[in-house]
Amino acid sequence: MYTRGLRLLAVAALLVVVVGYYAPIIDVSDPYIQELGSWAVSEYLRQGHSDGLLYGQVLSGGQCNDYKFKLRNYKLILDAMDTTATVKNYKALVVVKWSRIRRLVSFELA
Repeated sequence: MYTRGLRLLAVAALLVVVVGYYAPIIDVSDPYIQELGSWAVSEYLRQGHSDGLLYGQVLSGGQCNDYKFKLRNYKLILDAMDTTATVKNYKALVVVKWSRIRRLVSFELA
């Protein structure tokens, strides 16, 4: 019985490492988080999307650390205005490596 409990605990720990747990971002008004949201919109447009989005603000999000590869993953919910002056919410996944190299993994309507 004791070994079964240890095995279940090991499987649960492995799932957290593999799947990744996103802790909520407590202070989304933090200038770094807001700048990351602004960068995500700019990068989305730089990649050739012609939506003409104007960044609004980060509304919520989560972050996950990968200490092995020195990565920090951010799931951001942000709002942006399109060319029809309609404000919509978007979900952006941004990976930051070594605190300065950024990559926009996905950007879509929330």
